[in-house]
This record gives sequence, C-alpha cells and structure tokens, in this order.
Amino acid sequence: MLHELLLALMGHTGSIFVEEDGTVQLSPHFTFVSGSERELANRLCRLGSVYKQLFRFVEKYRGFMCVRASHDSALLGLYVRALALGVDEQLDIYRASVLQVEQEALRDASLPLLHIETAFHHHSAFLPLLLACVQRVRDQDLHGGQLLSCVHECTLTGVPYARDAFHRVLWHLLKVMYQQLISWMVHGVHEDPYAEFFIRPQSATSAIPTTAAASATSASAPSATHTGTAQTVFSSLLSAATAAPHHPNSSSSQQHSPPTSSSSSSSSVLLAPPPQPHDSTRAGPGRYATHAIHMPQLPSFMPLRVAAKVLFAGNAVLVLQHALRNGLFTDSLPESHLTSCTEELLALAEKPTFHLLTFEMVVERLREGVAKALVRLLMVDAALPARLRLLKDMFLLGNGEFYQAFLDESRGSLHQLTPRSEGDLNAMFRRAAGRVALDEDSELDGTGGDGDGGGGGGGGGTSSSSSGAGGGRSGALASFSLRVHLPPTPPASTVQQSQSQAAPLSVSRGATLSLAHSPQWPLQLLVTPSALATYNSLFQFLFTVKRVQHELHLAWQCQSRPHRPVPRGRAAHTRTASSSSSAPSWWQLRTKMSFLIDNLQYYLQVDVLETQFSILLQKLSTATDFETVSKAHDNYLAVIASQCFISVKLISSALESVFADCLKLCTMIFDGRGREPDAAELAALDKDFDRQAFFLFTILSGVRLNQSPQAPAVARLLLHIDYNHFFSLSGTSRFRPAPVPSPAPFSRGLQDPSSLPPTASSLAVAHT
Repeated sequence: MLHELLLALMGHTGSIFVEEDGTVQLSPHFTFVSGSERELANRLCRLGSVYKQLFRFVEKYRGFMCVRASHDSALLGLYVRALALGVDEQLDIYRASVLQVEQEALRDASLPLLHIETAFHHHSAFLPLLLACVQRVRDQDLHGGQLLSCVHECTLTGVPYARDAFHRVLWHLLKVMYQQLISWMVHGVHEDPYAEFFIRPQSATSAIPTTAAASATSASAPSATHTGTAQTVFSSLLSAATAAPHHPNSSSSQQHSPPTSSSSSSSSVLLAPPPQPHDSTRAGPGRYATHAIHMPQLPSFMPLRVAAKVLFAGNAVLVLQHALRNGLFTDSLPESHLTSCTEELLALAEKPTFHLLTFEMVVERLREGVAKALVRLLMVDAALPARLRLLKDMFLLGNGEFYQAFLDESRGSLHQLTPRSEGDLNAMFRRAAGRVALDEDSELDGTGGDGDGGGGGGGGGTSSSSSGAGGGRSGALASFSLRVHLPPTPPASTVQQSQSQAAPLSVSRGATLSLAHSPQWPLQLLVTPSALATYNSLFQFLFTVKRVQHELHLAWQCQSRPHRPVPRGRAAHTRTASSSSSAPSWWQLRTKMSFLIDNLQYYLQVDVLETQFSILLQKLSTATDFETVSKAHDNYLAVIASQCFISVKLISSALESVFADCLKLCTMIFDGRGREPDAAELAALDKDFDRQAFFLFTILSGVRLNQSPQAPAVARLLLHIDYNHFFSLSGTSRFRPAPVPSPAPFSRGLQDPSSLPPTASSLAVAHT
C-alpha cells in the first residue's frame, strides 16, 4: 500500500487510490483503514493531484515553439517557457523527495504515514501555491512583464520554503529579462518576437512618450499614460537602425529561433554582438522607429524611473550607432564601458534574488556612459548651440531684420488668411530670407544632418511650396514653412455679424499662422512634438506683437509723411486722415499705443528671450550629460512661456484686447474712408484703449504684489511701461472718482509719492 501511495503522489492511480472529480483519494472500498489514516492518506494524495496538473503544464509549455492556433489557447513567449522550466525544477525536487521516501519504505516496510507526511510538509505548503500561480497565468493569459509581476507577488509570502522556491522560479524569468535588457541597452537591438518586453516600438503600442529631464532624476515617476498632466517621464527619442520585431500572431515559420535554455546560456554568448536583423526589417537612414515604454508589460517591481533609464540607454545607443554608420559622429561608442556594464548585468542575472538598488546602479552607470557620448554628438558634431539659435531666430523672432522684411512683403496678405494664401505666404517667406541673405548667414549650412532631415519631425513637414520654388535652397531654412489654421465654421448669424464688423488688419476671423518645422537629425532628441508645440505657441504670440508694432510704425510714417507712397496692400484713398484737423489726437493716441507695444517688445526680446538664451548656452557649455542638456532646454522653454504669460488666460486676454485696439487705430489711419475723422469714434477708441491698458496694468500689478512665480518678470515689465507712473496715475484719475494730478505722458520726472493716492503711492514707491 505504501508503494501505491507513492505512485499516487506522482499522479498515478490504481485500484487502491482512485481519481474522482480530478482529485486522487483512497478508494472507499477499503473499510479496514481507520478514519485518521484515511484522512492522512487523502491529504497526501491531494499533492498527487497538484503534481499531475503542474506536470501537464510543464509538458505543454516547456517546449519552445508554442504557437497560438485558432483552436488552441496555448500561451506564447519566452517567459512562459521560462516559467515552465522553473516549475519543472521544483517538480524535480518533489520527485527527489518521492524517491527518497521510496528508498526508506524499501528499508522499513512498517514506515508510518505520519513520517511520509513529515517528508512532504514543505511541498504541501508550496505546490498548491505554485498551482494557483500557474492557473492564474493560464486563465488570465499573462505573459512577459505581467508574468514577472505575478510570480514576484507570489514571493511576498511568510512561508520560508515557499518564498525561496518562488524566488528560484522568478530567477528563471529574470534570466530572460536580463538577456533582453543587454540586447537593448548594449547592442541597441530590440529582440522581442512575442511582444513581451516593456520597451516597444511606439507604432506597435499605446506607449508613453517621456521627458528625458524627468526620467532619470524623478524619485517618484508618474504614471505613463498622462501626456498633458503627469506624463513627464522621458520624451521618446527618434532612433534608427533597429530591428522590426515580429508580431506575436505571426506564423511559426516567421518567428525567431529561441535559445535552448535561459539558464544554460553562457556569458560568451550574451557578450557577443547579436546577429543583425535582415535588411528588409532594418531601419536605415530616413527610417526611424520610435521606442517607448509599454506600461502593461512593465513589471510591478520595476519603478518607472528605472524603466525610463533603460529606454534612454537603448535609444541613445541606436542614435550613436546611426551616427557612426553615416559618418556623423567623430567619436566612438564607449565599448569598454558597455562591456563592463554587461558583465555586471550578467552577474546580477546569476544572483538568486532580484536587488532593485543594485540593478538601478548598473543601469545608471550604463546610461551615464552613453549619455556623455550623446552630449559629444550633440554639442560637437551636430552643432547644437547653432541649431538652437536658429530655432530662436525663427520661432522666437530673434532675427528681427528677417521678420521686418517678411512683414513688409506679406502685409497685404496677413489680414485675409485663407487656405490658398499659404503658398503665397511661403513664397514671401523665402523672398524675405533672400532679401536679408539669411541662408548665407546661417551657421548650419552643410553642418550635421544625414539627408533625411525631417524623418521624425513633430510640427509638420515642409510644405511643397517651400521646396518647389526654393531656388535651390540648401540652407537651414529649408525645414521651415508657414501654416494657416482656420477656426471651425461659425453659425450663419455669427458670420453675418462678423462680416459687418470686420477689421481689415485683424487676423482673419480667428485664423492663425503657425511655423512648421522638421528638425534635422539628431535635433529630435530635444525638439520633441511637445517642444515644437510650445515653440509654436510662443511664435504666434511674438509674431502678433511684432505685427502690431510694425503696423503702428507704418501708421507713424503715414502721419509724418502725408504724401508717402501707400503701404503695400492698401487702397489709394487712405491719405485724408493724416491731414485732418484731428491729427494731434490721432498722434497722441498712436504714441500711447506705440509706447506700450514698444516696451512690451523690448521686454520680450531683451529681458526674456536674450536673457534665457544666454542662460541656456551657459548651461550647455558646462553640460557633460544628456540629461543636463535636456533639462536645460525644457527649463528654457518653460521659463520663456511663463514670462511671456501665454499660459495666464487673464493677462493674455488683456493683451489681445490691447492689440485689437492698436490694429483698429491703424485701420482708421490707413483707411480714412474719404472723410474727416469721426471725433466721437476716436474718443471712444481712446477711452477703450485707456481702459484696457489700465486693466492690463492692474492685473500685472496684482500678479507682482501676490508674489506669483511670474512676479520678477512682471516687475521688469512694469518698470518699462510705468517707469514714470503714467499708467498708474492716469488710470487712477480717469477710472477712480478722486481727481489726481497726473504727470505729462512719458516724462522722466517722478512725482512725490506723498502726493499720490494710497494705492498709486504704494505702486510708485515699489517702482522707485
């Protein structure tokens, strides 16, 4: 009977131990067995039932080629096979225990059942837990990182034997993960035939683009699917020369051949460079594959900050390999550093337990090595400072001469933006560049780039109009083009009302102008689609300020030169206003507007843009790590956007109202409508501008006094527009009941603060 019991422990039944409803138990026909012995025998036989189910799982998934068919729900993947190998290893220990008990039974035929139960008490505590884990994997179809998370959760138990056994099973799965990590981070090869790795090509997953600045430094990285809010983990790099992985649903003949065993792979095999993929699946120049983190496959024991470092390391290696193949990198990969980190990863793979801190330290050392090489590529070979200066000149209107020429060229087209005008605007854009010889002055002619310049742009590619009539342009401006964005069609009643009240110089019924750019390689590492969106928001705001300033200056020319030729795009009957009897009032109003707009423009271009760009260049000159470069650029854009107030709705709305009044005055000056100016209309416009300007001044003063993050920038702006307290005093006298003597407009003399009302006095003291 003891031999029958041992066979039952191996899942084999007979006449003494039978199987009923999937459970092995002692046959009820044997009535001579006492109740306690029967219960003890049945408890031991339950181990046989568990062993039988685990053995079936091992037999099914231990073989490598597990192909999902339409009639079969078989699991797929390297991790499932590794789990089967780990389970088989634990079953070997169980089988060894059965063999040992059998030898003892042969020596002592009167071996009690209690002794047999004692020999299997460890297995009684562990094997049911292992079966529950396997059933969960099978029922929920877990694979890859999900399977790793499931087994890791099983290691969190208070039973010592079960904890150690699950750690051993997890070790088999970690061997696969370490091989994929080495292939990705060291060789830049994405080997994932069953879609199990937590790094995937972005086209094959709903993955997370993440910011490089936050990925390696954030102690508590946010969740991954948070593009506009918490998604600040590593912005996806546009990489080249990577293998296109096979889809898990592909046929077996198309899948990669597996290693014989994850535990038997030697270090020499892992250290050797992996075989290169077939040319048809390899991304060459002009073909970029964006990789990102796939959250469903990220193991629960691996923080997002560590996964972001893994992502960055592999993408950086891809970028450097691409640069070396195309002769764009004069340095070489840090081979000795990569080899050292590979050996450390292999050593970690042999440890019985996973130590997150040690693993993160190795990944960080590998990331630092490739990040330094990437900085050398960007700063030396790719001329990053010159490329960022070009972006500043184009997006942030740093080249005032060029945009002055463009406004002269396009003045007649900007107030009637239509989809058809996009081509004309791009032609004017190129003519303006030719007038100021912008291409000849560029520092980037023939520098960097691999011929596929816009392979991964983000702000839209260069339009056909910008390439067709470019006159053989090969300069850096070839990647810039203008785009016209029309608003949604409003209701018919709104259209009729807007047509009756349309101002010729205003942007045509909400149409906006943006600047599309396809960054040349490897500028995509910094200028991501989100960064391009920020650049475009700044461009639209700064271009509006520049255009309003340009219109006010042309209005001054019309006032000072009555017989000057008509500005481009205007009718020939627009000279009566400048010679009217109300000209002094027009001059005073235009002077107030120009004063505000000119000081705003000076603040934006000098106090904000030039200052922040100098800070950026200073940080880049001392940067030795890519994370420092990325963080400096992200901070550069964030500070500029903050100090330009484009994210403060109240201030931006007030500025739009001021701009609208300025353009309305310019329209009145240019289009005199063949009659004397309407004094009432002029007075209403003057009053509305004063109200809007004082409202803007009040908002800015409140921001400064509330100690908001924009307070230093607001203080500088207020110093420009209210250095002699004209706005504070004139606003107080005009919009408050108490009359206050105001100084002459724009006089440099300061009033005695004691003679001012309390609020204005505090403003004057603060400004002084």
